[in-house]
Amino acid sequence: MTGCVSFGSVSCPAPPILYFILGAEPALNNLSEFRGPPHTLVVFDEAHRFAAESPEDDEAAELAERLVDYVRTTRKYGLGWTFITQEIGSLRRGIYTQLLVRCFGYGLTSGTELQRLRETIGDPSALELYRTFVAPQAIRPSKYPFMLTGPVSPLSFTGAPVFLSVYTDFSGFKEDNGFKS
Repeated sequence: MTGCVSFGSVSCPAPPILYFILGAEPALNNLSEFRGPPHTLVVFDEAHRFAAESPEDDEAAELAERLVDYVRTTRKYGLGWTFITQEIGSLRRGIYTQLLVRCFGYGLTSGTELQRLRETIGDPSALELYRTFVAPQAIRPSKYPFMLTGPVSPLSFTGAPVFLSVYTDFSGFKEDNGFKS
C-alpha cells in the first residue's frame, strides 16, 4: 500500500510511514527551536526514487534538491539520514557526498556503480577486495558481505574501509568464531 508524501508543492509516491516524517517540512525548518537534539533518523528505502541524480520531471527534481538541502542543514540538530539504494550511481551526488558512513553490499560491479565506488574508497586494493564478494545466494549458509566507509570503528581514523560478513543465523556465527553452544 502506498501513499503520497508532500514537500510543500512537491508530491512523491511513498509508503504511508513517511507521511509523518516527510510531511513535517515546517518542523525541519524549525529544528533550532528544540531544547535538545531530536535524535531522529529519516530512512529512505529505494532512495533513488526520491533523490535521483537525474530526476524524471520538475517535481522530482525539486524534491531531490530539497533533500540535498535538508541533509546539509539538519545534521547539526541531531537529525540523521539514511539512503538505501541498489543504484548508488543514481543517488543525488549532493546527498551522497554528505553521507559520513556508507555501507556497500554485494553487487556494485558495473559502470557507474563501480565508478562511484572507486571514487568513494580510492584504495585500489580495497576495491579489489570488494570485487571478490560472493553473491549471498551462491553460498550456504548465506553470509552477506559488506564494506563500510567512514567513522564506523576505532580503526576508521586510517580512512581504510572496514569489511565484514553478516550471518543469517546465530549458530553459523558461533561455529565460525569458535564459540561453544
